[in-house]
Amino acid sequence: MEHLDRPAGNAQPVQAPRDWTVDLASDDPHEVRRAAAELLDETVRAVRGLRSRMGLGDADVQDAIGETLLELAKRLEAGHPVPGAIVQRVATTVCSRFVNGPVRHETAKALRILKERVAAEEAVLGRSLSSRAVAALAEEVRLGPDFNPRHRPVERFHLVEGFSKPLSIDRYDADVVDVLLSRAVDARATSDGTADAAAAGLSGAAAGGACDRLLDRLERGRVTRREARLELWGAVAADEELPRPTQGRLDRRLAADLQAYVEALPEGVVTACREQLDGRETRAVFALFAPFADLDEPQKDAIAEALARRGGFATRIWASAVAQAQLPAREWSAGAGLSRVAAIRPPIRAVAGARA
Repeated sequence: MEHLDRPAGNAQPVQAPRDWTVDLASDDPHEVRRAAAELLDETVRAVRGLRSRMGLGDADVQDAIGETLLELAKRLEAGHPVPGAIVQRVATTVCSRFVNGPVRHETAKALRILKERVAAEEAVLGRSLSSRAVAALAEEVRLGPDFNPRHRPVERFHLVEGFSKPLSIDRYDADVVDVLLSRAVDARATSDGTADAAAAGLSGAAAGGACDRLLDRLERGRVTRREARLELWGAVAADEELPRPTQGRLDRRLAADLQAYVEALPEGVVTACREQLDGRETRAVFALFAPFADLDEPQKDAIAEALARRGGFATRIWASAVAQAQLPAREWSAGAGLSRVAAIRPPIRAVAGARA
């Protein structure tokens, strides 16, 4: 009966749950890397263990792993402990978002009212409403008499249905490109456009520019939202004469590592931009330029300045560059003159929030 004294096949020995808090805060970089790798493995096991029960697809599993790591990194950065039991709990919460979406009662109610309003308007007009028109209706609903002033839906609630801070570009809310690009056009309605455009993170966008044209194609249905998200960096780059990402430079795992790391920075990619403009060589700066090959310092500064002006939208625009850098040659339609290079593997591990 000796076999009864050993854990069977896939069973794990009964032991106290691992506490990652101390190891990840160690002064020994080797210990930190080891603990980070083990936490990643634990997170992967936790999410994959929930896959069949929650009906997650392959893409959802990968995104849930990244978002779980991000949530754990936030806990560490806030000084909260990360015992082993927390990993499973956070993974369960994150995975449930992919199934149900974190929609509050008032948000769900507002979405229902908004859909009715949109349907009525479109029936009268005989055409689909633009994203700006939908946004205006959403604000009317939010401030309307259907809600207690103390319990109104959040601003731009129509964009946050099922939204959690994503790591994969495909997990960004479906209308984010509409907002980014339409604000560039809205800015032209003011006297000089500067204030509105800067607030939207698209200062410098001009009538007839690439962002303007991309918005027009999107609203005419000539590109899907996913395609527009992928083309977003190219549009901004064309308007501001910025370098294009290098095709084939990033593999999927490295791209996820980079996005997890950058998302966990205090101000996202803007933190990295400021460090570049301060002349610092940090891990964040490395991540910022990972999608590009052979940049000179003026090009790096131009990218950093352009993204820094875009504030809260900067990380999403940078994510488009990360997505483009994952494309092989045959999928990169705008890649004339771009060379394929070997994929890189920088000294950035997958646990979001690791700081240099």
